[in-house]
Amino acid sequence: MNELLPFVGAACAGTAIAFGYNALIVAVDRLNAAYEADLRDRMGRVGLDTTTLTAWMRGRVLAAVLVALFLGVSGMVPVGLLAGVATFTLAPGILERRVIRTRTAIRDQLVTSTRNLAGQIRGEQILVKGLVRVAEQTPAPLGILLRAACKQIERSVPFKVALNELKDRVRMDYLSLFVLTVVVGYQSKEGEELANLLDGIAHSLAENQRLDRKRDSDTAGGRLLVNFLACFPIAFLGLFGLLDGEATSLVFTTLFGQLVLCVVAAMTWFSVWLARRILGKVI
Repeated sequence: MNELLPFVGAACAGTAIAFGYNALIVAVDRLNAAYEADLRDRMGRVGLDTTTLTAWMRGRVLAAVLVALFLGVSGMVPVGLLAGVATFTLAPGILERRVIRTRTAIRDQLVTSTRNLAGQIRGEQILVKGLVRVAEQTPAPLGILLRAACKQIERSVPFKVALNELKDRVRMDYLSLFVLTVVVGYQSKEGEELANLLDGIAHSLAENQRLDRKRDSDTAGGRLLVNFLACFPIAFLGLFGLLDGEATSLVFTTLFGQLVLCVVAAMTWFSVWLARRILGKVI
């Protein structure tokens, strides 16, 4: 009987860990539910894969807990809590940047696609066939969206309905202008007249693209300066460590030093956040 006790204990421990893990996953999913639903919607609208989104959201919580526990066990509880919060906010930042880059890529591809569609029509292609041809030639992410719309048209969905669904799904001014032009052209224009209309829209899209890029370049210096200043406290701490390593170690080994480190880090984070908000309003 005593020989079975280790196996029974191991089975009980494994069951407890499994139940604890499941409870943790349920709690994490509830914590992420609202933000994950919003992010999943925005990613889906621009054609991004969302199959791993739940894993990302769970991973950021588990990683934050592990970082906080590791630093806490190492005797740096305040720093561990702050590092856990920083880790928790990292994954959403990466995914948000993906959404922004994808929308920018759609904007840039629309100019070329509009001109290509005008060329297809001048080559005596019917508008629908020309749109299918352009969709096949356009890479992701815009190509994915156009091909999805063309598949709907092939399934006998009305041309106007399929493109309006695309417009309502992405909710982007550039794409809305393109869709409205194509729909109007499909209903009342043809041949050279429609091609000229598309060329005019392509020119307008190119001008808007140029203005957007100019605004980005105008604020790039400000963003670079903000990032540089954010790194200054770390550089200062490193240089001070070269001068007096023993005194610098007090920042990490004493509670007061860790609190000072956390206050400086929080002030730096808030400054960067505020500066980016200001630059965002300028843009």
